[in-house]
Amino acid sequence: MDYVLDGYRLVRNEAVLRTERAEWERQIETVIGLKGQITHKHPLFPLSNDADLFEYFRASQQLLALYVRDDSRVVGVVQAVYRHSFRVLLLSPQGQWLAHDSFLFKRIKILEIGTDYLLSLQLLASSRQ
Repeated sequence: MDYVLDGYRLVRNEAVLRTERAEWERQIETVIGLKGQITHKHPLFPLSNDADLFEYFRASQQLLALYVRDDSRVVGVVQAVYRHSFRVLLLSPQGQWLAHDSFLFKRIKILEIGTDYLLSLQLLASSRQ
């Protein structure tokens, strides 16, 4: 078992068929809570609607991993937020900034932030500027 908190994963409700938590998952949550790694009961970011959520990420300039409906994954930083979509500056696995791409909110199945991989990739990109 791993008792290290490694970022956040947000899953669109319509992509969830059912939820189950095994005993080992409850134990991990208890240990992480006892270690003080989870000290809040309220969401860290706005979850009321897509536009507010992506505007939060645009303002914070956090690197995101986005899993889209066709099961592809892109990594980047939100540059602009519109009514039904957003624009991302993409980052390669080698830490090089690429082109911009736009996505409809409804195409995003999973969003990850703050993982060790993303934080390391962001350091690599910063070192190349």
